Amino acid sequence: MVYLGTSNCCDQFDPLYDGECNYICAPSGGIRGDGDGKCTDFHAKATALGTIWMAPKP
Repeated sequence: MVYLGTSNCCDQFDPLYDGECNYICAPSGGIRGDGDGKCTDFHAKATALGTIWMAPKP
């Protein structure tokens, strides 16, 4: 299982972590929107299981 985080602002990578909280790659985000290029097949292979936590809106 892996965890995909989202960035709070523009042009930042969306980090992907393994179950031990080790950084794997950034499959999305950045200036071009396609991440850091280290896991280009993420969106083709990933299966969303659901939201674990969402920051409350002020």
